[in-house]
Amino acid sequence: MSPCRIAIQFVLLVGSILFFMTPAAFAGPANAGLPRASANPLASVPWGVDQDPTSDDLWKAYTSAKGKDHQLLGKIATQPHAVWLGYWDNDTWAQRMAAQTVARTTKGNPNVLTQFATFALNPWEGSAAPQGWNVAQVESWYRALAAGIGNARASVIVQVDLPDAVKDYASNAQISQIDTYAVKTLSALPHTTVYLDGGTYGWLPSGTAARMLIDNGVQYARGFALNDTQYMDNNTELKYGGQVVDSLKHRGVDNKHFVLNTDENGQPYGSKQVHGNSNDTPMCHGKIQRVCQRTGVPPTTDVANRAWHLSRSAGRIAKRDADAYVWSGRPWNVNGGPFRVDWALELARNGEYIH
Repeated sequence: MSPCRIAIQFVLLVGSILFFMTPAAFAGPANAGLPRASANPLASVPWGVDQDPTSDDLWKAYTSAKGKDHQLLGKIATQPHAVWLGYWDNDTWAQRMAAQTVARTTKGNPNVLTQFATFALNPWEGSAAPQGWNVAQVESWYRALAAGIGNARASVIVQVDLPDAVKDYASNAQISQIDTYAVKTLSALPHTTVYLDGGTYGWLPSGTAARMLIDNGVQYARGFALNDTQYMDNNTELKYGGQVVDSLKHRGVDNKHFVLNTDENGQPYGSKQVHGNSNDTPMCHGKIQRVCQRTGVPPTTDVANRAWHLSRSAGRIAKRDADAYVWSGRPWNVNGGPFRVDWALELARNGEYIH
């Protein structure tokens, strides 16, 4: 056999090995195998709602309310939204909660999508910054989460507010190791689509965000998530997301997409418009208020619909790069908690797109 032919066969063999070693993340498999499934992994699959009155305060309030309050709370409680799991759940509990959430959400229908968001890094901000994390422990937590999800159809946003962690901590190498492991582990599941949190417009320049995402394993994910805990408008976030996608491509990471949280940007504003904590702005009681909280576009993969009043350029980016508008925040939990039923009622009463 000629040396040239041997070399060609060696290249083909190496290529085959690399193909089978590559995580399934590139496929975005949540809707894999469904009839008429599109390239968008969140389309063609019904999105379920976790109906748990024991651990979901919003659902508990909805099911226990009567009359007008019940009707109002139903406008937000029945919208598909992500269930948060994090460091407050030990491994056993994280696996159990994930499995129970899937069971409640799907009600035995294997084609229903369950949504999760993770917040696994602890401690968190500023002076709480540790010398380092127990990386093996956090990786074990993600294995438990993956075991709980199993073969279910799921989407997972990995590490909400990731840019804040990278900004606040010196041990970024550990964060990168943890998140890359998380993305690979979850993406290897047969029907789980993974998005790594990318922050929001104004937190990081798009090129910096792209480098951060690559450092934390976005190349093994479907893409990234935006606006999970902020209130910026869809046009701005879509344009920013498109810039991040382009920056990733420029750095050799192509074909990435994003999801955009819209559960609290019905009346958008930026954190710089707020004096104090941007999570503690008042509820919207009418169009006259400028900085206030209102729910936005309901969860959907119909991202370029004219009803969302997108600019032409934002609409093009939505069609090209955005998989879905999701409800991944928890605006009914004031500043992350506690739940307030009066707050939830105002959100339901004044939602921009829910009637």
